[in-house]
Amino acid sequence: ITLMPPELRWLRVSAHQNAEAFSETRGIFTQAVKVTYKPLENNERDKMVTEAKEIKALAVADSNVKGIEQPYKSFGGRLPEAGNNFSKRASERLRHKGRAVNVFDYERLVLERFPKIYRAKCITHSLGLPAPEYVRDLEVAPGFVNIAVIPDLGQVVSSNQLEPRAPISLLTEIEDYLQAKNSPFVRLKAMNP
Repeated sequence: ITLMPPELRWLRVSAHQNAEAFSETRGIFTQAVKVTYKPLENNERDKMVTEAKEIKALAVADSNVKGIEQPYKSFGGRLPEAGNNFSKRASERLRHKGRAVNVFDYERLVLERFPKIYRAKCITHSLGLPAPEYVRDLEVAPGFVNIAVIPDLGQVVSSNQLEPRAPISLLTEIEDYLQAKNSPFVRLKAMNP
């Protein structure tokens, strides 16, 4: 016998890895799809984000679709490059050639790929221990690279505006992206400062 009302159902969720990211869960939706913005010819997009509840209907009606709901704002969009940003980005790309070798490369690769990041600082030869475990970090820890990131508060919701922290899912995404760009012998960790 259960005390749950008959119109509600139990839902069991499990994770094989990154279980700490569950704290970022905002909702669970069934029959959801991910859509991508494709601009029409000569369509100047004046903003990067589609706000929540802005998409209300399909472009082409379909009788099989009962309704459209957009509970959250869009993500991953970018405005067209303006001014000398293209030249700057091309120069940086020619310098690091899409590989993470030195401190500059790590920082620029993160800032270019993740617009949600405001600032990235690469710290080499450090274990990057959290404060409770920090007694005396090794002065030389070859092969260890830590990327400390500060999110852009205009794009990332932070529980504490005075202590902005990137979500664990974003840190994991940064690590996965950089692992493909650096040496296999590097022990990489993306972290909040």
